Amino acid sequence: LAQQVHPVVCRLCEPIEETDAIQIAQALGWVFTFKCIDSSAYHSHATINKDNDDLSLEFAHNFSRCRPFTFLCPYKDCGTKIEVRKTLQGEGLNVHLWLDACPQCKRSLLSYADYLTNQLCLAQMSAIREYYKKTAAMLFEQQSFFHTLFDLPNALRNCTSEQQKKLRTRKDSNEVFSIHAGMLEICNGFLARNDFNRVSLAYLFSSMRTGVTVA
Repeated sequence: LAQQVHPVVCRLCEPIEETDAIQIAQALGWVFTFKCIDSSAYHSHATINKDNDDLSLEFAHNFSRCRPFTFLCPYKDCGTKIEVRKTLQGEGLNVHLWLDACPQCKRSLLSYADYLTNQLCLAQMSAIREYYKKTAAMLFEQQSFFHTLFDLPNALRNCTSEQQKKLRTRKDSNEVFSIHAGMLEICNGFLARNDFNRVSLAYLFSSMRTGVTVA
C-alpha cells in the first residue's frame, strides 16, 4: 500500500514549498517523527529520482548544520560552556551519557534536571526567533535535531548488546531515563506546534471535491 499511495501523494504535494517525501510518509502514518524507529535504516537506501516513475524516499535532514544544545556548567566555580551533539559519548564499553559529567570539572549533571530543562526551553525559543531569519524547514530541522539528542531509547537501539547492558543496569538508570524522557517531551511539544511537521491531506484534496485549484 505504501508503494502505491505514497508516490502519488508526493507528486500531488510537489508544488508545495518545503514539503518533502519524509514528511508526507509521516503524515500518512508510515514513519513517526524520530520516535520509536531507527530512521537510519529506513533512510539509508532512500532517494528521490524525479526522472523516474519510481519515487522513493529521501532523507531531507542535514543535522551537521544544526547548532548543538549548549549551556553553561551549573556549578558556579566552573561555568564551562558545554555543547551536546550526541546522546551518547565515547566508544565501546567506555560509552557514557552527556549527563554523566561536565567535560571540564568532571562533576555529574544529573542533579540539575530542572536547570537543563530550562536551558532546553531557552534553546528552543532561540531557534524559533532565528526562524524569522531563515525558513520553516530549517527550524524543523533544528527542532528535530534537539529531539534526537534526548531520545535515549533510540540511541540505545544503535548500541551493541554490551553497551546496552552497561547503560541499562546503571544504579541511576531510572533517573537518567526520566530526565531524558522529560526533555524529549519538551521537544515533542515544540515539534507538534511546527506547521512544517503537518500536511493537511483534506486541504490538498479539497480541489477534487470542489473543483477549485489549490494555490
